[in-house]
Order: sequence, then C-alpha cells, then structure tokens
Amino acid sequence: MRIINRNLFKTVLIVFGIIFLVGCSLSDSSSNKIEIIENAATKNTELNSARFETSLFREHMGDQYTETSEGTFIKLAD
Repeated sequence: MRIINRNLFKTVLIVFGIIFLVGCSLSDSSSNKIEIIENAATKNTELNSARFETSLFREHMGDQYTETSEGTFIKLAD
C-alpha cells in the first residue's frame, strides 16, 4: 500500500509541476515588456518630433476616474 501511495504522490507531483511550468511559460513575461520598451526607445531616436497622450482609468467604490496627460517633444540637434 505504501508503494502505491509513493507512486501516486510522485505522479501527482510531476503533473502539478508540468502544469505550473506551462502556466509560467504562457504568462506575459517581464522580458517581453522590456523588449517593448527597448523597441520604443530605438524608434524614439529616429523621430524628430512627436506628440503623445497617456490615459489612466481607475474605478473606486463604483466611481470611475480618468487621468489624462499630454506631451510633445521636438528634437533640436543630434
């Protein structure tokens, strides 16, 4: 009976380990976010001017809030 319990425990442990590793690989990794930021920085060096807007949406106790900010830049020299 103990051998069956050990084998069952090992099997369950391996299955949960595989599920955990698959779940980790499917999640949005921070390396992907870093790559997006690096690509944006590279594109910014190619721009002479730009205008941008960021928005943040929040909800607190049923009330919704929106914060918006705008910005521009003009590249004067290399």
